[in-house]
Formats: sequence, C-alpha cells, structure tokens
Amino acid sequence: MKTIDGLYFYEFILLVLGVLLFITLLIILIVFVIQKRHLKELIILFFLSIIMIGYPSIQKIVYDNGVVTIETYATAIAKDSSNTDQRSKLEMTLKKIERRQTMNYKTLIEFGKAQAILGDTVRAEKLVDRALLISPDFSEARMLQTKFNTPQVQIEKLIAGIKENPGNTSLKTELEAKIS
Repeated sequence: MKTIDGLYFYEFILLVLGVLLFITLLIILIVFVIQKRHLKELIILFFLSIIMIGYPSIQKIVYDNGVVTIETYATAIAKDSSNTDQRSKLEMTLKKIERRQTMNYKTLIEFGKAQAILGDTVRAEKLVDRALLISPDFSEARMLQTKFNTPQVQIEKLIAGIKENPGNTSLKTELEAKIS
C-alpha cells in the first residue's frame, strides 16, 4: 500500500495498465522473435507502456518529496516561529500535497502537525482523527489528540461545522453549551 500512497486513482490505473501492457508486449516480442517478424510495430507500444508506468512513478516521487519538505518546513518554523518565508512555503506545499488521498497514518500526523504550526488546530485535529482511524494504537496520534482536544479547539470545530451547515440546530445548541 505504501507504493501507491498519495497517487490519484487514475494514476494507479495508469500504472497497472502500463505494467500489463509491458508484460503483454514482452510475450508478443518473444512470439515475434520466434516467428522472425519485424519488431518496429512493438517499439512505439514499448515507449507507451514506459510512459504509462513512468508518470505515476514520477508523481509518487514528487509526493514523497513534498511530505519530506513539509516535515522540514514544520521543524524550521517550530524552531523559529517568526520566519514568514518558511511559513508561506509550508502553506504552499501543504496545499499542493494535502489534496492527495493518503492512507499512511504517519503522513497524516505530519500534515496535522504542520496545520497546527500554521494555527489551524481544527484541521490538525481532523487529520489526527483520520490517522487514529487507520492505526488506533499509534501513541503519537493519541498524544496529539489529547493536546488538540481543548475547549477552544472544540468551539472552533463547532463554529466551522455551523459555517458549513448553518441550519444544524444541534451544533448551535452544543456551541451555546460549550461557551456557557
């Protein structure tokens, strides 16, 4: 699962079809060699299969580098919170990388830490909760969940829920109860 983590569905399908095409072409190549036929027709298809395999591979490398970059920026900002250049780079990298679906709980924790460093603790808590759904025994996620589960964050989460769905009366009453 780690090999395809961070790939969009179409990239995964492209990778699988590219591998299948490559294997099929190898079989056809053996048949052509046995029959002593020309191989010109197969060359284009080999290039196509290599491109089909290569594109998702490149996207995976870009994704992995982005995750490492996020960790680096988050560490730098944690050490020097006044560094606005690092902060803006972290925000940009997070926007690019975070859209991709990931099932790696450690990556989700890194995204959560980065969001918390940027000041969005509600989003950080959601990412930590997703990580705990994947791996309930992950101690770092448990620690971050208790750290983020403060009354202020709970109120911010309720406000965000009300903004998304203004007609939800249960969220409004829960918010009133928390505030009082």
